[in-house]
Order: sequence, then structure tokens, then C-alpha cells
Amino acid sequence: MSKRQRIGASALLALLLLVLAACQAVTGSNVDLTQSGVNALTSKSYQASAQITLERVGKAPADAQAAGLAALAPVTLNLTTIDQQDSKHVYVEGELKDAKAAIPLRFSQSDMKLLFEADGAKQVEFDLSALLSDKVKLNLPIDIGQLSGSLDSMIDAVLPFLIEKLPNAQTVTVAPATETIHGESVSLQRIHIALKGAEFADLYKQLLSGVKGDEAGVQQAIAAMLDAAGLPSAPIVVQLVNNQLQEMLAKLPETPKADLFSDKLALNVDLYVDSDLQTRKLALDLFLPDGGTADGAAGTKMSVTSDLWNVNQAVTAKQLTPAADRLIWSPNLRMAHYLKSADAKSPLYDLLMNDLHITRKTIAMQMSATNEITGSAPYIRGASTMVPVRFVSEQLAADVEWDGDKRQVHITDILTGKTIVLTIDSTKALVNGVEDELEVAAEITDDSTFVPVRFIAEKLGATVGWDEATRTVSIIKP
Repeated sequence: MSKRQRIGASALLALLLLVLAACQAVTGSNVDLTQSGVNALTSKSYQASAQITLERVGKAPADAQAAGLAALAPVTLNLTTIDQQDSKHVYVEGELKDAKAAIPLRFSQSDMKLLFEADGAKQVEFDLSALLSDKVKLNLPIDIGQLSGSLDSMIDAVLPFLIEKLPNAQTVTVAPATETIHGESVSLQRIHIALKGAEFADLYKQLLSGVKGDEAGVQQAIAAMLDAAGLPSAPIVVQLVNNQLQEMLAKLPETPKADLFSDKLALNVDLYVDSDLQTRKLALDLFLPDGGTADGAAGTKMSVTSDLWNVNQAVTAKQLTPAADRLIWSPNLRMAHYLKSADAKSPLYDLLMNDLHITRKTIAMQMSATNEITGSAPYIRGASTMVPVRFVSEQLAADVEWDGDKRQVHITDILTGKTIVLTIDSTKALVNGVEDELEVAAEITDDSTFVPVRFIAEKLGATVGWDEATRTVSIIKP
């Protein structure tokens, strides 16, 4: 499943829950679909098991990095234990299984600390507040990380506003059913939803139009969310948040891309609720067609099944013990660090390195086009194309350090350990301690160190290409 498909799947599933919550009671049924949808989004505690399977339909994309997990298909994430004590205390255990091996994995959350471990590599610790603060950049007088501890109450606050903006779905049916859940036969109501690409596109357009057309309602929802999170909700703060949101909404297309909501896109969901309108079982099939194919027949099929019990009852989520040698997430921690921690003979290493090819990288940098991350653009010096060394090196799985006293850049390939030392205004470099020559001296431009692209790329195992028509330099690491 490509990055585009992962984003698309997440958006579709979120929209699905909102659609369910927006539905009024179906004719001939005494099931309150609105409350069922709200309950599905806001259950506080439960125990569950789940199975997520990805399968290929048609030939997989030739580019394994673009294909992602779909290149392994069929691949199954089998979660045998999901214990949610509350929104801040969770324990999950299961395995990732493909045709070659099964990789046991475990995950726990305690407040804002998350621990993840998979057999064959070091444990990783995440701080949810820091993660959100780093990934979500808003020009606001609040720390976005603070919001992570109040997600439940924030969802409760904003859900009525979003539900109001959605039309009633026309493809929902309800029928009685009896299912076995955790060894118990349970009488349930089966809510069936079937949607195709054009219907998702219509829902997207109506939701976006409804939100954009009700700025007063948006500000009321923002104030409710801030109150729920225990943050200041004075009018000036609400206005600042609203301004940021309106800027983001303005960048969204009025009509989604045709390849995302093509006619081949299909979603079928069976949601089973009990007499308390709590979700007890889920069965979902989603087909995501590959973008850019002629007929949309090739793509990825995702199937999800899940059983839930002890919903909103007392549940205890055990916690993983932090390992002394665990990796601790920071903005500088990359997948290459995790891969380096893995046993090279383990199925996990084989999966990451040889199947998912996580070290593969393609970088395209256009002359005179400012990079959003570096704030700089490549340029020509003599006969060499100069690129920002930190950005390129980090993209090629290397660590970069600056020695201000010596005016030197120290680069270390994370996986191989190769070292490169560059000195500003010098054509001399040290590669693994051996002197080497640059075509053009390293130099500082716009507070960034620039070096000839071919030198840094080839020393880090990549090749360089040039497209004269678009004046774009490409760097490819196989």
C-alpha cells in the first residue's frame, strides 16, 4: 500500500464513521444509527481482537518502495490482544505475518509514553506529546502536544458540528444477527454500509462545503474543543485557531482527485451493535485502485475483522517494561537507526531491508526551487550542482553534525558507519579518514552548507541524474 493509498484509506475510514454517525434511523429499524456511530468513536474501554489483511489485485507496482506493504501481499496483522483501559492506557499484542515468516510485536501506552517492540530489534519509546508537537506545526499560543491528553473530550466536542454537515447516507441497511464473540453467542443488529468512489467524492465535497460555509459554527466548535482540552478559549485564541484552520481548508481542492475516488474504489462494512448500541463486531472490505492505471482494475484490497467485548467495563491494560537499551524517539531518529538495531538474520530485518526496501530513496531537487525543509534551492557553481549537505545526507540515512570551531561538517552513514568530514571553503575531504577531493569547495549559503551533489551522493551509495528540460537534479539510492 503506497503512501497515497495509506492516507486515502485513513481518510475514507474516518469519513465512514462520520457517515454512520450522521445517519438517521433507517425505516423499519429501531436502531439509532447516530448514537451507534458516536459510540463507535468514543468507547472508553474494551477488550478486542483484530485481523487486518492486505491482498493484491492484479500485478504489484514495479517500484517496491511505492508498493509498500502491498508488495508483500498477502500480509496479515493479527492482533490477538487489544486491552484498552482508557484512552491513555492500552496494551496490544500480535504478529505481522507474510508468506515467509511471522514477526511477534507488542505495544503499550501509559499516559503520553508509548513503547513498541518487535522480535528482532530494539524497543522504541515515543513521547506522544513531543511527537504531536514536532509533527503538527501551528502558529498558535498553545503547545499542540498538550492536546494529546484530551483527545476523547475533544472528539465529543467537535463531533456534533461535523455530523451536522454530512448528508444522510442512502446505502445503509439494518438487520438482526447472532454472532459468537469471545466464545459468547450474542444477539446483535447488523448495520451494513456500501459505498463507491463517486459517493465518497460527494460526501467529501458536501462536508468541505458545509464546514467552509459555516465559519461561525467552526469557531463555536473550536471554542468547545479548547474548553474540553482545558486550554484558553478566549475570542482572540479562537480566532487565531480559526485563521489557521481556514488557511488549511483553502488549500484543499473543492473536488478530490479522480484517481483517489475513482469508480473502482469500493467499501463494504458490516458493523454489529448490541442492545446498548455498543460496537461488538466489525467486518470491513476496502478496495483501493492503483493510481494512474488505465482501467483501475489493479490495486490493494484491505480486509479488517474485529471482535469487541467488555465495552466500557473495567479493563486493565498491562504495560511493557522499558528496556535499558531502547531507542528513544526524537526528530533525528529515523528508520535507518531502527534497522541498525535489528538482528541482520531476523525476519524483521529481512522484511524491512529486502521486502520493504526502507533504505531506498529518490530525491528530486529543481534548480531555483526553494525546498520547504531547508529554505534553500540548489544552484550551479562552476560545473557542479551545489546542494544542502544536511538535507541530502539525512535523506540518504546519514547523521550530520556541525563543528563550529573547526568549521567542519561530520557525516556518518547510519548503516555502514562510513564517515565523511567536510571543511568549509576547502576542496579537501576525509572519507573514512582518507583524504579525497571535491570538484568545488564546500561553502555556506543561506546559513546552510552546500557541497557538489555528485560527491556527497556517491559517497553515500547513491547515483545522480539530471533532467535538462525541467532543470532537476535527481538522487537515487537503490
